[in-house]
Amino acid sequence: MAVTKTTVITDAGKAFLKYLETAIAIADSEGANVVTSYTGEIGQYFDLSNKKGVVYVEVTDDSATGDGALDCAIQGSHDGVTYVDIAAVTMDIDNSGKNKQAATFDCSDYYLPYWRVKLFTDGTDTGAAGAVSVAVIVGV
Repeated sequence: MAVTKTTVITDAGKAFLKYLETAIAIADSEGANVVTSYTGEIGQYFDLSNKKGVVYVEVTDDSATGDGALDCAIQGSHDGVTYVDIAAVTMDIDNSGKNKQAATFDCSDYYLPYWRVKLFTDGTDTGAAGAVSVAVIVGV
C-alpha cells in the first residue's frame, strides 16, 4: 500500500489536507460472507479529532462477477489496537467495475489519537478479490 499526504490549496485560497492510500486489498467473500479491510493509521499523518470531512473510495481492481456493495466507517482508537466505529460514511460501491463514490463524515466531539477507515461488505458477494484506493480530505 502506498500512502501520501498532501496539502491542497484551492483557487479560492482554502487549504485542505488529503490522505491517500492505494492498493487496499478487498478479499473474495466466497459467497455471502462479510469482508472487512482497513486503511493504515491516519493519525500519523493528520488528526481527525473534532473534524468533518469527505471520504473518497475508488475501485482500482474490480471483480467482473461481484457486487460487493462496499461501505465504510471512520474508526477511532485510544491505543492504536482496539478500534471502534466513530462515524458512519454511507456508501454502496459496486465492486464489479471501476466505480467510485464520495461521502461525508462527522467526527465532531470525538478526540482520539488513532484513526483509520474501515471498508466492509454487509454479506453481499464480492465475486473475487479486488482492491480500492481511499482518500480522506479535511479542512485545515
